[in-house]
Amino acid sequence: MAPLQAWVTEHKLTSIGALWATAVGASFAYNGARTPLKPSLRLIHARMQCTSIDIGSVVRCHNASLLQQD
Repeated sequence: MAPLQAWVTEHKLTSIGALWATAVGASFAYNGARTPLKPSLRLIHARMQCTSIDIGSVVRCHNASLLQQD
């Protein structure tokens, strides 16, 4: 766990971007299988869901940097 935590600490933006891209793909696929929406609406829903994941990731990275400073 420590090597992963060190990598995430060093590459914060890359890890957030990778998490966001993965979440968009997964959410788009899930919405496509579960709901009969147009692709444009599925993409909007996927982006909204991933934005909340992204905000959570930014908060976690910020908290981790605050804990490292102490």
